[in-house]
Amino acid sequence: MRPASEDNRLGWRKLRRFTRMRVPVAVLWVLGFWWLWGIVDGYNRPRHGGLVFDSAMQEAKLQAWDRLHRLNAVLENRPAWEKWLLSYQDPAVLGRQAYDSLNELAEQNQLDSRGLSAMATLNQQWQFTKDMPDGTLEPLIAESFSPSKMNVQHWREWEQRLGSENALWWDVTQGEKIAHANEIYDLDDEIAAQRLKNESLYQRTMLANCGAYGLFLAGLCLVPKGLRGLRRSLQSVRTSNVVRYPARISLTLLGTLLFGAEMLNNYWVTAATTLGAEWTGQWWWEMSIDTLWRLIPATAILWILYRKPAWVARSSELLRRPQWTIILALYALLLIADFVLFGFMQQFETLDPTEHLDAMEKGWMGLVYGLISACLMAPLAEEFIYRGFLFRGLLHKCGFAIAAGLSSIIFAVSHFYDVYGTISVGLFGAASALLYLATRSLTNAILLHALYNLTITVPMWMLYHSP
Repeated sequence: MRPASEDNRLGWRKLRRFTRMRVPVAVLWVLGFWWLWGIVDGYNRPRHGGLVFDSAMQEAKLQAWDRLHRLNAVLENRPAWEKWLLSYQDPAVLGRQAYDSLNELAEQNQLDSRGLSAMATLNQQWQFTKDMPDGTLEPLIAESFSPSKMNVQHWREWEQRLGSENALWWDVTQGEKIAHANEIYDLDDEIAAQRLKNESLYQRTMLANCGAYGLFLAGLCLVPKGLRGLRRSLQSVRTSNVVRYPARISLTLLGTLLFGAEMLNNYWVTAATTLGAEWTGQWWWEMSIDTLWRLIPATAILWILYRKPAWVARSSELLRRPQWTIILALYALLLIADFVLFGFMQQFETLDPTEHLDAMEKGWMGLVYGLISACLMAPLAEEFIYRGFLFRGLLHKCGFAIAAGLSSIIFAVSHFYDVYGTISVGLFGAASALLYLATRSLTNAILLHALYNLTITVPMWMLYHSP
């Protein structure tokens, strides 16, 4: 019987021979175009579903814009620094954004009478357009724009409307306006309760954003020290002549494994979603599908290339101590770059803050879903694929600039975001590649990714999805 050490050496020899294998270039071109076609098709599909009405989509949008308006109303009388921190906007500008966002849903048949009435109410308050069809406003709202028609029954209906959990900010505003105009005080208790909801939302959002900006300020203080440490690490890497195992993988095999794993993964998810249609929207099902969708490609590639977890840990140096100074410094620099990018992109298009909200993140279980999906599974799977596999495989063949650029582009376009989101994700991918190159440990890239996603996920959940 051979000793375990000899078996390990034989296993490594087989794997090294396999990873030098060259796949026919024609196969790589076919897979590459197939993958690219899937990406283009994904961008061309309606962003809000098809022609079948989805009530959850409408409710998510209405709630998101409702909460943005509530927060904006509280900020109106707050100090300038709070307005800046929580992105205060002129009410008419915010109302126009909400109107345009709902109008986009209406064009895709994703609004019923409730959604169309919300859209018409916004239009009635600020006169964005005269194209709203007659009869779109709910009768109760329509009557409020004609005070002479209001009667006792209408005021009772308004009390019920403003006292319900489904009351929207623009409904509250309209009810308050017409009540004050008529010197009616029956709605005062309901309006006061709505203001308390606004204040509670403001406090939660401020707390979450202060936490994120606290990490940013900590990272900003560490930027000089972090950049010095990054430079020293890069200099030591430049003088090292060690060629590690992943660098030996042929380019054709690299592309074949990446494109093949991604496409097969999407096909099985599509099949599973179709077969499990009756469970769609249930937390356990969506969590399971999302987790498997993220982990299967990374797990398959790692098994093909390494076969043993110990080899993965050793090759990626996962057990090295995290370099938090460099991680926090890069995090702060990424936020500055993103802030500049956001300001620049706003000159060319109006960015919809509710565009990529996930209805599965609603409520406390939604927070668990977001933390597991965005802050745990995504950093693990994506860093192994795009930095540990793709970037590292390209590095010694193409140099840092091409390897980081190509891996970051593929990483960015795979997320199906708008232009701003794609550029932002691409910048993060390049920073993560630089961090991995300098520290030679994938752990640092995973932690940077998790920290970055955490400071997006929690504030957004507090604002849009918290109970």
